Amino acid sequence: TLDYTFTDLDKTDSSGVDYVYTVEEEALDGYTTEIQGNRITNTFIQEYTEIEVNKIWVGGPEVKPNIHVELLRNGKVIDDVILSNGTVSYIFKDLRLTDNQGNPYKYEVTESQLSSYATSIDGTTITNTYRSPKTQLRVDKVWVGGPLIKPTIEITLLRNDIGYRTV
Repeated sequence: TLDYTFTDLDKTDSSGVDYVYTVEEEALDGYTTEIQGNRITNTFIQEYTEIEVNKIWVGGPEVKPNIHVELLRNGKVIDDVILSNGTVSYIFKDLRLTDNQGNPYKYEVTESQLSSYATSIDGTTITNTYRSPKTQLRVDKVWVGGPLIKPTIEITLLRNDIGYRTV
């Protein structure tokens, strides 16, 4: 707040008619100006942006899981969205570029971890790369009869009817 008083002003002209004093201000970049009587109010013009989040799926089942995306401003969550049915983009709108003092905000996105996917984030692009869940298959070899010393054997593991690994 700035208070200023103009002093030593003539109240009337040479004929005794009261002067009418008013105030004005030159336009200021980045502010709106409102004058009510002798009160001048400058309001900072807030600029807005939008952040588009892009989703890339690499591999995995055709039906994609729902994902929870969070929008952070200066490290704090300010919004979130659930992307479902394989949605590959979303736009967070009406985001202020700066605080009231004109300091720029830093925006970033995060995503909740998905079990079967590795997540990487580059700016506002989130890539989920499918990682097959692991399993195991136990093989039991049973000998019925025959000599006490058994022959050396080789077991081949087939995956989808194709030789995959041999031990």
